Amino acid sequence: MLACQMKLIQVGVVVLLPVIFPLLFLGLCWKWMIVKLGILLEEFYAPVESNDLAFISDSHEKPREAVVVIYVLSGTPTKEKVVKEFRRVYQLRDKKKERCYWKLGTYPVKWMGYWFWKKVANFRIENQVCKK
Repeated sequence: MLACQMKLIQVGVVVLLPVIFPLLFLGLCWKWMIVKLGILLEEFYAPVESNDLAFISDSHEKPREAVVVIYVLSGTPTKEKVVKEFRRVYQLRDKKKERCYWKLGTYPVKWMGYWFWKKVANFRIENQVCKK
């Protein structure tokens, strides 16, 4: 009985591997082409990473998650003070002169079956901070 099962597994591997690997390779090539095309057209900034997918929702009226930021400021926080601090964080650069928090000026969009970060046109931090 065990020998028969082993033979079936061996036959399955020999028959399916030549089919599965080319399909996987074609799928990876397709995704690579879509990502490169989106970035080359300068339509999108970067593909969305798997860690960010939890925060993406097709409906902006009913988001699945909320991002809450806790920021400690000294004194009474005014809108101008908060905007100034967020602008400082928004403009931080690493050693390669790239923005550290580039996702602050983007939003997720779905294109060709994949999620991408798209740059917000005329992004202003003043529009992102409100006083309630």
